[in-house]
Amino acid sequence: MANGQCAGSKIITRTWTLVDACGNAAAPQTQTITVTDNIAPVAPAAPAPIFATCSGEVPAMISLTAMDNCTGAITVLGVDTTVPGLCPNSFTVTRKWTFVDACGNTSSTSQTISVNDTIPPTFDQSAPANVAASCDNIPAPAVIHSV
Repeated sequence: MANGQCAGSKIITRTWTLVDACGNAAAPQTQTITVTDNIAPVAPAAPAPIFATCSGEVPAMISLTAMDNCTGAITVLGVDTTVPGLCPNSFTVTRKWTFVDACGNTSSTSQTISVNDTIPPTFDQSAPANVAASCDNIPAPAVIHSV
């Protein structure tokens, strides 16, 4: 057996020789089997899509494992691509895992993480109390902050 061009490929040569009881031999017969890995790894299902309201809810990156018919388990860490949304705290992350076997066959799976700030701000104090004022006695506006 000889190795092929990559770890999942090989060439197998089988030879048969027939010899009868009198020692007469037939010409050998040979078979060559060329094994080529042209099957991509089987990618696992991607994690479910996530809909979050702030960046703190985006989960940490994880590794996923695909199975390959020749080389077995292939474990990779994902790669994030982020596209900004319409407001400062909104964006979409596409988390993609790409699996490549020893012969260059590839498969991939991806997860979408959508972050959209839908939570309104809250006041850290109440508005000033209602007052009655005369035309020349209107109080200046108060500064009220949000959290």
